[in-house]
Amino acid sequence: MRSPRRRLPPRGASVRHGTLPARVADNTKALAKEAEGYAVYPHVWGTAVGLFASLQLIAALPPNPPALAPGEPLFELDRTPNPLGDQLAQNPPKRAGDVLEMPAGPGLGLELDRRVLERYRV
Repeated sequence: MRSPRRRLPPRGASVRHGTLPARVADNTKALAKEAEGYAVYPHVWGTAVGLFASLQLIAALPPNPPALAPGEPLFELDRTPNPLGDQLAQNPPKRAGDVLEMPAGPGLGLELDRRVLERYRV
């Protein structure tokens, strides 16, 4: 696999677009390290698993790009109705306006609804 640094645009660009669930196998933390100095804004289209993984990633990253008074992390979330996104988690993250609460619990903090998982199993 090519180095993530080679895929990043020249310093004139400040944002790299990528979807976390598709990148997990590529070692997401290493990709985030390679993106140091770039804005990192996870986005989720898909299942609750991707949502919980993206929330954990953004919580683990230092303010990026670094600043004297860094802003809150941004997170792009698809709100299109999706049973695997809306019903798969027994404990969906609580939302207060535009703020998502970090899930608690072991691992990603996700409690899967096995009945929903079984309903959509192929």
